[in-house]
Amino acid sequence: MMLRRTQTTGSARRPLAVLAAAVAVAAMAVVPTAIGGAAVASASTLATSPQKTDMAKLMRSYNSSTGEIGNSTYTYNQGVILAGLAQLYKATKDAGLLTEAESIANAAINNLTTGGVLHEPCTGSGCRSGTGANGQSFKGIFVQDLKILVETAHTTKFNSFFATQARSIEAHDTTKAHQVGFLWSGPILDLTSYSQASGLDALVAALKLPGHA
Repeated sequence: MMLRRTQTTGSARRPLAVLAAAVAVAAMAVVPTAIGGAAVASASTLATSPQKTDMAKLMRSYNSSTGEIGNSTYTYNQGVILAGLAQLYKATKDAGLLTEAESIANAAINNLTTGGVLHEPCTGSGCRSGTGANGQSFKGIFVQDLKILVETAHTTKFNSFFATQARSIEAHDTTKAHQVGFLWSGPILDLTSYSQASGLDALVAALKLPGHA
């Protein structure tokens, strides 16, 4: 894929095509084509869609089959763009991409945490069953991709976030048999391989943070 460096001045917004490319890059490396019915848009489609019109707003689900923009702001939607922008930075050396990624990460953390702990837009049984077992993986995808961003940007801005997730999982969402549930702030529910992998992603992400030996 050919990448062209883009420049912005003042408050000008970066073209949607750049965000589209970021999603495409991340989608190929991080998530399957569709998770829970919310497909990641192709670069050409996303470039002309209203999915992302403000860098400080959350990414929403996109169905490539119907062309519809959903209202869901699941955590993995935010993570995919973070990893994609980090990879585009590596290809272009355009530091503005990292600034935009950090803005999206902050929006996600501000809107998708309670007491600093990451959660999906809903936490009831309907939400869990509605997204299927895949939904139990979403938060793990977010923390993995945020870790890619912080390692690429060499920033310590999100160190406390990673530490908070790990502490909450260990204190409120881990059984005596070391099984991890779906709700990182507790109570312990839905013990599956998906929830286990997602929780472990968060625990691993809290290790070797930037600025720590």
